[in-house]
Amino acid sequence: MRGLRHIALFLVLLPVLAGQGRAQVVQDVQLRAEADRSVLFPGDTLRVELSAYVSASHARDALSTGWLLSDVSSPAPDGPLRQVNATRPQSRDGQAIAGTMVYRFTRTFIYVAEDPRPDIVTVGPWILPNAGRPVEAPGIPVEVVPRPAFTPDLARAVLPLFAEIQSAAGTTLLRRDGHAVLVAGSAVLTSWHIIRNASVITVLLPSGRQMRVGRGWAISAERDLALLYVDPSVILDEGIAPVRLAPLPADASEQWLYTLSPGRQSTGRLHAGMDGRRWITTNPVRPGDSGSPLLDSRGDVVGIVTAGTVLSPRTDVLREEITVAHDPRPLLQPFLDGQPPRTIADLIPVNDPWHQMTELGAAMAALSRPDGRRDMNGLSVAATRSLILSELLDLMDAAISAPIPDPELLYSLGLLAHLGGDRQLAEQGFQASIQAEPGHYGANYLLGLINLARRDWTESDLHFGRAAAAGPFRHLATYGRARSAMGMHAWSRAAALLQDVIAYDPSFAPALFDLGQVHVAQGQLNEARQVAGALARVDGYWARRLARMIARPEWGPSSLTEMPLVPFRIPDLL
Repeated sequence: MRGLRHIALFLVLLPVLAGQGRAQVVQDVQLRAEADRSVLFPGDTLRVELSAYVSASHARDALSTGWLLSDVSSPAPDGPLRQVNATRPQSRDGQAIAGTMVYRFTRTFIYVAEDPRPDIVTVGPWILPNAGRPVEAPGIPVEVVPRPAFTPDLARAVLPLFAEIQSAAGTTLLRRDGHAVLVAGSAVLTSWHIIRNASVITVLLPSGRQMRVGRGWAISAERDLALLYVDPSVILDEGIAPVRLAPLPADASEQWLYTLSPGRQSTGRLHAGMDGRRWITTNPVRPGDSGSPLLDSRGDVVGIVTAGTVLSPRTDVLREEITVAHDPRPLLQPFLDGQPPRTIADLIPVNDPWHQMTELGAAMAALSRPDGRRDMNGLSVAATRSLILSELLDLMDAAISAPIPDPELLYSLGLLAHLGGDRQLAEQGFQASIQAEPGHYGANYLLGLINLARRDWTESDLHFGRAAAAGPFRHLATYGRARSAMGMHAWSRAAALLQDVIAYDPSFAPALFDLGQVHVAQGQLNEARQVAGALARVDGYWARRLARMIARPEWGPSSLTEMPLVPFRIPDLL
């Protein structure tokens, strides 16, 4: 039997191996290219997987087309990348989607990064010479950036920090991990949310010793930063050199910036320097990175990492890397003025609206925990939420009537109201934020969500468009514009926007699903089947939903559902 199977396989492959069938036209082919990274240091390896999705009634026809991947080539851009390898085409099993078989073929190209380039270069495009109907996979933008020459002393100045919240009996109830950066012989900077309400704060020294921290000079809830005191004699004994603070760059938008924590370094481009308080970059971060430094190429501190989006393995989450780092300079003034350090409790700005909002956010988050079903006064969840929203309304009124309204505070208050389920109060905060700063990306994005939910497609498209132009979460906002276009039945525009999102994150299942919906709405069932084939390797749940829609086109496109929130500040502190 094994021999018969080998003979049958040979008979199927015979016309291919003989060179026959290469001119055969299989009408329905899609080509996709995916890279494993977009930013490289010299010496790094880039892998690009080229996939061809072929709709055919017979495996032999699909094989004759898939074999054409052998003829696909893509010269690397001169200088920054050099192609070192390319695998032979490999076939994958066909999948039956609404009565049609969709076969997948792959080929992998491997490049090595060489010299850095100041500009983005494009790898590709790749063209499948499918006789008379060539099919193209668009090129992929790649950047090769200089590797910073950070000294070993720099990493020693980034200290792991642990904060424990303890009960009256001394039992640890909660532990938070982060980092602190030594910026003077007796001063470290860290993120306020790590040490907030902590009973014990400890930093881990390079020698392995631990040092308790209980005093400091300044706390800023607005910037989510704290300047704390450490024993200078211990620092001197450890031989740790402080990190310098960078002068503000004249043109920060063109800078590469780096995050650094023990054993890890990441590279990112600056999205924006927002309102003199914070920097928003594309550095990948992980839980526990709060308090670590954001550095320029000289190793000087530009900001302290306070929040970010953490890449998720889930395929229904857009993998858009965002890091938020705040400028620490205003916190240094008491230290520079020679003021003595005080206890951390004495530094808490009780009447500061940012601090009050932080406390309300923590109380709101506690309601979702198992131990938060009732607060300390024995009130129910509903009653506690009502009290929080009432205090939030007072804060909102005060922020709106301020002589100079703070758009970021108004946005954060609106986001907290949104998380608390008060859409009307949330919308009030977002509208006030936009009135103070028309291009505020977060407020515009969430107003886009609100209008999408109420099916006001024109208004949602307006706000998503503003959010996309602002920089951060640009691809998520572009996806919002695509959903708005689908609501308006602007199918061609929706398809173009969805292709932009998929080019950025080929594994974002909702965008692939929506692209399949758009093809179904346009009567392009073969194109929809190929999208379903691509979706099958990403997420079976979404692929099955799309396959059912292709089998019953009268069921789609399905009604639009609300999209995820912008993961910023309150939901995703690190």
